[in-house]
Amino acid sequence: MAFKSGILPRGFKAEAERIAVRYREELRLSIFAPLDAFKLAEHLEVMVIPVSQLGLSPECLGHLHGTSLKKAQWFAMSMIGADGTKRVIHNDNVAPTRQQSDIMHELSHIICRHEHEGEDTRFGFPVRKYHAGHEAQAECLGATLQLPKPALLWQTKEGHTPEEIAAYYTASPAMVRRRLGESGVSRIWKYRHAEQPTTNN
Repeated sequence: MAFKSGILPRGFKAEAERIAVRYREELRLSIFAPLDAFKLAEHLEVMVIPVSQLGLSPECLGHLHGTSLKKAQWFAMSMIGADGTKRVIHNDNVAPTRQQSDIMHELSHIICRHEHEGEDTRFGFPVRKYHAGHEAQAECLGATLQLPKPALLWQTKEGHTPEEIAAYYTASPAMVRRRLGESGVSRIWKYRHAEQPTTNN
């Protein structure tokens, strides 16, 4: 689902692009390179814990993994442990592309220092809630961390399809198409192609 850009603070999307570049530089990656969510979490000193390792009951785990008749719409959450350790708990029974985007989303809450507004316990498992503005920021930053504008410009210039870009960055084709639109890359290339002079034979 696309975030509601109208509730983002002024300049947030530009700041998200700068953050995506900065973390690549800190990890000594090219600004065009994929940024792995697990490696970024390690860099940020955030523990990433698969929900299957929490010792939950088979019934609860089945709900969260979506393997029982009562499926839960749950993918990841961020939290601070009693010892102050930053943690991300994620659903490890979904596709790698989904795991990357879910972890990036939760890391974005941590990067932005968002405070959750409450918890909703489902099947004995606490689900943290953020207000709409913070969710929009995490959605925007998480997607930008995966697919920053410079990388999309480069990939588009090289003639790669959304499906090829998605495979390279471990993202879904739907997210790639969304980011191509939100970042303005699709519009940029549309104008560039429209401005190219036609050749008379």
